[in-house]
Amino acid sequence: MLKLISPLSDVYRKDYEIDTTYLTTNPTSSDATKMIIEAGRWVQLTTSGKITHIGNQAANAGTAGVGGVSTSTGDGSTSEVVVQLWNDKGDYGVQALGKATTLFLGSYEATTDMYVATSAGGSKAMAIGALLTVDEQGKLVVADTAGEMIVGQCTKLDSTAGTINFVRFASPYPLQ
Repeated sequence: MLKLISPLSDVYRKDYEIDTTYLTTNPTSSDATKMIIEAGRWVQLTTSGKITHIGNQAANAGTAGVGGVSTSTGDGSTSEVVVQLWNDKGDYGVQALGKATTLFLGSYEATTDMYVATSAGGSKAMAIGALLTVDEQGKLVVADTAGEMIVGQCTKLDSTAGTINFVRFASPYPLQ
């Protein structure tokens, strides 16, 4: 689930072709090697300009919580581009066209249930003000390792609803 709090008109959206190699049609799949197309999930752009699941980038595969965005240096030499999906689960246009809409450029504030409550090492819990990165399953997680790309910051935590509010940063620079 992804609900924008900021005006959508301030965010540049872009459609990308889907790399179907790792695509699954099972919306409840917990397989870290499969990609699920649903609003709020984060994906990575391949060198051929298609979107793929973060955990599927062979050169960057790692443990959950420090997926493909853990190796960015911020100098452009090894940085990855991660974007958030805007399409809802069950959107038949995605299947028909083989493309998905992403929130590509710009900062925004949103509510999502696509997050992990603790960091990969379990040392940091999700809290207001926490800097966020993305795990291998395309969910927001608290950054706790040097070199992780920061994609946003938690602004509200609603444990009863199972959601967080976050501000998306438009910077590709890592946590140092």
